Amino acid sequence: MKGPETSFLVAVEDNFTADRILERLRDMGFFHVIRVTDGYAAIKVLDRAPEQFLVASWELAGSSGPEVLAALRGRKASRHQPAIFIGTPPSGPQLALARQLGVDAILLGAFNQDAFEEKVARVIPPLDPGQAWPEELADELEDMLQKGHLDKALELQERLMDQTRRRAAGMKTEIGLLLLEKGEPEEAAVMLEEAVTDLPTLPRAHAGLARACLELGQMEKAIRASERAMALDPANPDHPAVLGECLMAAGDFERAESVFSQLLSQYPSDLHFVNRLAMALRRQGKWEPAIGLYQKALTQEDGDEHLYFNLGRTYFEIRRWTEARQALNRALTINPGFREARGLLQKIPG
Repeated sequence: MKGPETSFLVAVEDNFTADRILERLRDMGFFHVIRVTDGYAAIKVLDRAPEQFLVASWELAGSSGPEVLAALRGRKASRHQPAIFIGTPPSGPQLALARQLGVDAILLGAFNQDAFEEKVARVIPPLDPGQAWPEELADELEDMLQKGHLDKALELQERLMDQTRRRAAGMKTEIGLLLLEKGEPEEAAVMLEEAVTDLPTLPRAHAGLARACLELGQMEKAIRASERAMALDPANPDHPAVLGECLMAAGDFERAESVFSQLLSQYPSDLHFVNRLAMALRRQGKWEPAIGLYQKALTQEDGDEHLYFNLGRTYFEIRRWTEARQALNRALTINPGFREARGLLQKIPG
């Protein structure tokens, strides 16, 4: 159970990363931490003190990260303990193994303390007084059934099923997002579909599904998933941003304009939103508002060759050749290797 007595087993070979993990755990109020540098030592710790929350590197000397996780899952006392891995599993079969063994979260790329804290908070949620992890609930349920307390047993069973469902959905979401990061949107979509089926109220899973469907060209499904993520987590600007991208890809530039206009009203200095709104306007033939947005953005970031290119393309489409040439030349001054800008410049008459 979460609390001051929570014990972490940190199996990480790199001293710098391990020190940053320990520092962040202390900041979060966790002080019972066992640190080892190889998989063999980690398994020895689990032999004598199995109730550990595991943080491990995927690659470990002695015994690999999956072997340590298998040891954690193979003991009744730690079967449901959270497990967070640092680093990316190297292959599809390894991802399948991660899913089979029950990885709760994987931290991608270079270690980041804030991202690590977010993962810990996600897989170790605060527990209400008296609430327990599924193994303890299962024992309590069995005791109630033996005593004939059927009403209480049914209520407790629902709690047990809910916790198990949430853990499974969270795990599937993490694996699905990892597959998406590895460039496997089809497999990611399957995993994320399972996650939203297990737990329809998980906005992160819906948002990931929207991104996967967007990459697969499944626009209607992508739009529905991003709208669902927005409904569940309205304060997160990433969800409407994905919706806007889906609408752009689907050719619904009017709705995309509405979405990016609202985002820009909330985040007026975000150049990505400026660019996407201007593009939506341009695709509807609203040339002057699009030009105004690009010009406004260039007052904030004069060194962005893509903004100059998009401005030049807008001028090109309405045959304002002199202004198009100036904008495209500016893009090429910033980036002489910008082939798209050079190609468009060569198409200008005269």
